[in-house]
Amino acid sequence: MAILTYGVSVPSGLFVPALIIGSAYGRLVGLLVEYIFPSWNTTAGTFAFVGAASFLGGCTRMTISLCVILMETTSNISFGLPIMFTLMIAKWIGDWFNKGIYDIHIHLKKIPILEWEATSALHGVTASHFMNTPVVCFYLIERVGKIYSILKH
Repeated sequence: MAILTYGVSVPSGLFVPALIIGSAYGRLVGLLVEYIFPSWNTTAGTFAFVGAASFLGGCTRMTISLCVILMETTSNISFGLPIMFTLMIAKWIGDWFNKGIYDIHIHLKKIPILEWEATSALHGVTASHFMNTPVVCFYLIERVGKIYSILKH
C-alpha cells in the first residue's frame, strides 16, 4: 500500500500506510510481550498505538504535531508523555541513519528550499553585505517594471 500511494504523485501520501505498518509491528511486539510475560497486565492495542506513533514519527520526523494528532484520536491525555518520548527516540534514531522521507523527496524533486543550517560559504555573512543605500521602498501595489529596474541597478 505504501509503495502504491507514494509512487504516484497524488495526495494520498504515506501517512495512513505508515500508521498501518507501525501498528502492525507494535501489535506483534505486544502479542510477544503478552506471550512471554503473561502475568503483566498489557494489551496489544496499546503496543499497536505506540508502534504506529514510532513508525510514523521515524519516517516523517514529526514530533509535536504528530503527538497532538495521536492524543486527539484517543481523547486520552495520559498518552502524551509516552508518545512524545517515543516520537523523540524515533526521530533521533531516524536522523542517525538518514533524512526524513519528505526531506528526501523534496531533494529528489529538486524543489528549492531553505535548509536549517547555512552552508559554510555563508558563515560570517550579514545582512549589511547585501544592503544598499539609499533604502528604496515599494508601494503595496507596484509595477513589475519599476521593481525590475530597481533590482537591476
